[in-house]
Amino acid sequence: MSIKFFKMSEPQIIYELLCSNLQVPADSRIMKAMIDVSKCGELDIAGMSVTSQMCDILSKVLIQSKDICRLNVSDCLLPPQGLSLILATIHQTRIHTLQLKGNNIGGPAVYKLSRMLSLSKHIKNLGLEWNNLGLCSEGMAEFCSVLAANHNLEVLDLRNNQLDPQCAGLLAAALRKNTSLRALDLRWNAMEQAGGQSFLTALQTNKTLTILKLQGNSISNDLLTAIGHCVKHNSGMLRMHSEYEARRELLANHAKAVNNQRALELRQFAERTRRQIGEMDIEMKEIQRLLGTKQKEVEELESTLSETKRALEISQREVLTLQDELKLKDENQAAILRDYNLQLETVNKALIANKSAMCLLEEKLEEERKLKEDGERERRRDRDKIQKLEEDIERRKEELQTSLTEHVAAVEEERKQSQQRLALVVEEWSVRLEQKAAEHSRAEQVYRERLRAVEAALESAERSRAEQSSQWNTERAKWVEEKANIWSEAREKESCKVLLLTEKVDHLREDKSSLENQLSIANTTAQQLQRDNSIVVADLAELRRKLSAVQEELSSERLLTQKLRSEKSDDLRSLEAMRGDLASAQRAVSEAKERQNELHQEIRRLSRQIEDKEKQISSIRREEKDRAGVLVAAIKTYVEQLNLASS
Repeated sequence: MSIKFFKMSEPQIIYELLCSNLQVPADSRIMKAMIDVSKCGELDIAGMSVTSQMCDILSKVLIQSKDICRLNVSDCLLPPQGLSLILATIHQTRIHTLQLKGNNIGGPAVYKLSRMLSLSKHIKNLGLEWNNLGLCSEGMAEFCSVLAANHNLEVLDLRNNQLDPQCAGLLAAALRKNTSLRALDLRWNAMEQAGGQSFLTALQTNKTLTILKLQGNSISNDLLTAIGHCVKHNSGMLRMHSEYEARRELLANHAKAVNNQRALELRQFAERTRRQIGEMDIEMKEIQRLLGTKQKEVEELESTLSETKRALEISQREVLTLQDELKLKDENQAAILRDYNLQLETVNKALIANKSAMCLLEEKLEEERKLKEDGERERRRDRDKIQKLEEDIERRKEELQTSLTEHVAAVEEERKQSQQRLALVVEEWSVRLEQKAAEHSRAEQVYRERLRAVEAALESAERSRAEQSSQWNTERAKWVEEKANIWSEAREKESCKVLLLTEKVDHLREDKSSLENQLSIANTTAQQLQRDNSIVVADLAELRRKLSAVQEELSSERLLTQKLRSEKSDDLRSLEAMRGDLASAQRAVSEAKERQNELHQEIRRLSRQIEDKEKQISSIRREEKDRAGVLVAAIKTYVEQLNLASS
């Protein structure tokens, strides 16, 4: 070989060695793909024809190479044996993205795919577009059971796989148990309406799926919209959960840093006290050695001792003042908590008022529904009246026909008798009979024309009634859809507001617990200071002649008082922070009131729309009554004309 090893990437070296060992010629396109692995970490051999022996070599390369993180064998039409070899080795690699588009996976290969998914711990993105997974129902059931127990896969592409409603039910059952899948593409299958409904029910349990594509499955737009709303809700909940986790981690880090700072300060204080104790021991030895020479200074020491007592009394008074300040802090905190509880009660009252307003809106909608039912009953009565009029017209037609036949029979009998009796005046009677026949034909023609006019009027009335009913049905459907949209938007807004309020309440509770912890720490430090003061008094009673030790202890007391003052300033700053939180809570309450006002405005707008709809319905009823009156008048005039014509 003319190429040096240090210039080649690791997968290329392994591939060439395996090809030379098995005496198989190396494919130049696969060699180029192996070289590109070092740049992007992806082995892309999409669209290449690969034999079973070459699949065996590729599976060994995947096991031995650590650089390959993504594998793309799309549109390779891998033989079943070669596909099985590659799937059997995926769990031994670091591959997290696997693209198997257009490889005609079906039958036993589906079971191999399920086994690979159950064994692999790294696969996060799996592409199975343009395969035949839906033709093997048992294999698809196995794949869905493995998918339900998988906790690593995040993206799954199952487009154009001939998946039927049964497969959709299996996938929906898997989604109820799976908690890692974020995106699922099921476009251009045959899941139909039943499959979409099963996914909608599954999304009531699954709260982690954020992308679900179901276009091209003969699913209605309403169902797709409902599924889209569920997916959007899941994405919003996941985003809120991630924000909550980030905040919790930030608070934990802050608490850890504060604890570390406190521990460091305690260690430094312990080191200082140890140094001071050592210095005090040295000074005690010097005092014992110089005790004989210091007896003359006892009176001065007693005077200084009285001064130190006064200083200690001053320090004790400061401790008492600090305790009083702590009590005031407790009282302030209790007052703040009472104000907060009052604000929470006002917010709850506002929510109850919103619920009552929604109940009133529902009652108005129920009244409108009752009005529509009354309109339907009136329409039915009008239809019954029209039907009765049609029956009367038919009965009149039959009576006219019977009277016409009787009249014709009478004319025939008279003609026969006249022929027998009056043979002499045959010509004259024949002329008269012809005139009567012409009149009879003209009367019959007039009757037919009037009958056609009545039928045309009835047809026009029926068409107008059908148009009115269709228009009313379309308006009713639009109104129902607008109502559903308004209800869904109101519920979403209410749920968002409740979530925001609960989050703010949790934050305030956490702040309260942190302040209580700080107060308990301040109390413990005050108790520790009291114990230290008692120890100092005992030491002064026992060691009156140890002026230097007393002075050192007084200096330590001064340091402690300075520390207490610093802690007092910290507590004041914490109280200011609490006041800021209280101001933010008040702002949140004002925002809630503003949103409540917006809800009231929305309710007024909806009530105005309902009034407009009621006006439209009343106008439609008046028009229908007017048309029915006109129709009845026309029928009456027609019946009167028929009676006149018959008479």
